[in-house]
Amino acid sequence: MTADASVEKQIDENLDGLVEQLQTEAANKTELAISSNPYDYLKNSAAYSNIVNLGTDALPILEKKMDESEGSNLFDYIFAAAIEEISKINLKEDQSTTWASGDNFSEWKQKLSTLPEEVEKIANSDLSKTKSLLY
Repeated sequence: MTADASVEKQIDENLDGLVEQLQTEAANKTELAISSNPYDYLKNSAAYSNIVNLGTDALPILEKKMDESEGSNLFDYIFAAAIEEISKINLKEDQSTTWASGDNFSEWKQKLSTLPEEVEKIANSDLSKTKSLLY
């Protein structure tokens, strides 16, 4: 088994644990079961913590799972929250980068992937040469 397959297996096992936890909460009609805040599900979740604790090895797998998912759902949100926590970024700190769903997070991921190309274009443009002469 490759390292990626091992990490993916651990993610899947923890997601299964999270599903079981949610089903138990729903069956017991707990306060958590009626919450519409995804962070309530993550706050005291050992399964979520286990996923985050996998570290950066989990990032490509979480991104893949989010990309393969149909529509934006609770698990997409969980994947996005884990990606943010593992990578130590917080897009919600700034109003212009906040996201409300896994689909929104994926849009930011696509925008971020174009940044190196955009920076290179700006650095090689006439505008950047002119501005550098002013400073």
